Amino acid sequence: MGATREANAWVVLDMSGRSAAITDTMPALSGRVAYGTGTKIATLSFRPVADTSVIDSALNSAVGSGLLTAAQASAINDSLKMRTSVMYGATFGLESYAPPDNYSVDVVLTDASGVEVSRTSTGFVYLGLIAFDLDFNTVDFGKVLPAASSNIVGDNLFVLNDGRPTIRNLGNVPFRPGLTFNAMVDVSGVQRVTDFRSQFFGEGLGFKAGQLQCFTKYLVPGQTAAMSFFIQPPLNMPVSTYSGSLYVSTCSP
Repeated sequence: MGATREANAWVVLDMSGRSAAITDTMPALSGRVAYGTGTKIATLSFRPVADTSVIDSALNSAVGSGLLTAAQASAINDSLKMRTSVMYGATFGLESYAPPDNYSVDVVLTDASGVEVSRTSTGFVYLGLIAFDLDFNTVDFGKVLPAASSNIVGDNLFVLNDGRPTIRNLGNVPFRPGLTFNAMVDVSGVQRVTDFRSQFFGEGLGFKAGQLQCFTKYLVPGQTAAMSFFIQPPLNMPVSTYSGSLYVSTCSP
C-alpha cells in the first residue's frame, strides 16, 4: 500500500443575472480525473463552497502556483462576495504510486433538469516520485561469534519490527536499492567486522565496510520485497559487543 494524497479541484461559475439560482436551484457539476489515453482514477462530485477560509486558501494556492494572478484572484473574490459567482469544490485521492503522466480534469455543467450546458477540461502533470519505506530500524544479529556467519532473513510481509526485513516502494517509478554497511566496531573501538552480504530478489552481493553497492533488480511501485543481511566475522575476532550502521538508498537507472 502507498500513501494517498488529498487533492482538490475548484471551479468558479459566473452567475451574473442569475442571483436567484444561487439560493434556489443550483447548477450541477460533475467530472473525472484521468491520465494517459483516458484511464480514470477518480470521479469528481462537486459541491458549492461557502466557507471563506476555504475559498481564500484555494485562491492563494492558485496564485502561488501561477494559475491565477493576484489581480484575477482578487476579482474572483469580489464576485463571490457580491454573489455574482459561485465556487464549487471536489476532493479526490491521488495515490503516491499513481503513474507519472499528464492528467486531465474534465468538468461537466448541467442545469436543474440534468441537461448538459457546457464542459471544460484542464490538467496537471504528476511527476515521478522515488520513495520507499522499511519495516525495520534495527538489524540485530544477536550473539556474534568469531568466524561464525550470522544472518537475518527478510520476507515480503510489511510488518513493523517483526525481525524479517522488508522494503516497500511508496513512489510511482521503479528503483534499484543500494546499501552501504559501516564497520561494526566493538566497545573498545579497535576490533572491527568489515565483511557483509545482502540478498534482494535472489541476487546476493558482497560488501566491504563503507562501500555503496546497488542491486540490479528493480522494485516496482506498490511492491514489497524481502531484504536479507549476513555478516562474516573474522577468525580472530574477540567476543564482544559490536555495533555499526546500515544505510539504504536508491540507485539511478
